[in-house]
Amino acid sequence: MVVALVVCVVDFVSKKVEDEKAEPTTLGTTTMGTTSENTTTADAGTVEAITLTELGDEFNNVETIQNNGGLAWYHKVHWVLHNTSITVAFFVTTLYWTLDKGIVSVSSILEHVVNSIIALLDLLVSGTPVRILNVIYPVAYAALYGVFYVIYWAAGGKGRDGAAAIYAVIDFGKDPGMASVFLVVLVFVGTPLFHLLSYGLFRMRELLVTKVKRRS
Repeated sequence: MVVALVVCVVDFVSKKVEDEKAEPTTLGTTTMGTTSENTTTADAGTVEAITLTELGDEFNNVETIQNNGGLAWYHKVHWVLHNTSITVAFFVTTLYWTLDKGIVSVSSILEHVVNSIIALLDLLVSGTPVRILNVIYPVAYAALYGVFYVIYWAAGGKGRDGAAAIYAVIDFGKDPGMASVFLVVLVFVGTPLFHLLSYGLFRMRELLVTKVKRRS
């Protein structure tokens, strides 16, 4: 949410700067339009043809930029963080209340329920695209967390209330083989599945928005 707010502010400021730079061009266009009133009909047709050609090239350039992912760096950062946080939020909530046997408390609800509610609202309200190929971002995050998990365990880290592991189902001290398999499955199978869930919710949002626009 904070990142999205920062992105909006940066985008607003950058557009204001671009608009200020574009003002001389607009004046130049107005001058050209005034001067063209004194030209002959043939010259006016030529100017109009050139203008239409330039506009067509401009639209083609815009389309090319969109197809090539011509986004500002802060838009790209927001896109990556959005796809990662949405998927991970749903994943963590599900794991906590199923495999980890979560305890009902104020802190657990804030950390493992409210997070998914905020993620769902962000997904439905913001309209930030979710693509299937964006799965590489949450998978990369989950893989990094898996590496951290192993290092944390090897360094003697403990879970809640001094438990031997953060998650009881991934206890390398008790069963390293099973813990390794479980961790790999969670990273490379579980994470993509929850990303597909995020993608499905996004597509549902797009369908609803399309229907509302058609009715209006």
